[in-house]
Amino acid sequence: MYEGILLVEPQPTPRPKVKRAGGVYYPSNYLAYKKTLVEMLVQAHHKQIFHEELSPIHSVELTFFFQYPKSTAKKRLIDAQPCFSKADVDNLAKAVLDAMEQAGIIRNDREIVHLDVAKYWTTGDSRIAYYLEANLPDNE
Repeated sequence: MYEGILLVEPQPTPRPKVKRAGGVYYPSNYLAYKKTLVEMLVQAHHKQIFHEELSPIHSVELTFFFQYPKSTAKKRLIDAQPCFSKADVDNLAKAVLDAMEQAGIIRNDREIVHLDVAKYWTTGDSRIAYYLEANLPDNE
């Protein structure tokens, strides 16, 4: 139903910070990242979001690609190599799901019953690939 690639360096959702006077907030760099995601999603799916009735999304597939550090030896650069050293996949997914909800692509991330998340190294640019489905496959 919806699919695309977000050309942005993936960031995990951080823990909320607590103010001395009470209340919680997220760091400004995370809020800017999430705003960028929302803008990219709205731009990519403008016609689908605003000209169709919003279908409930039940299945989400997210793939995060991280660019190798510059210090990595060229002989070790292998595209789509599993990434074990970056952020937790659940924190990476939360930021994207929250942005999709804010962009109006999904109603609420509570409605998602299947979430497939992976993270890999890439020799290209860092990016986030996503695929969303409204219907679940039959289990017959």
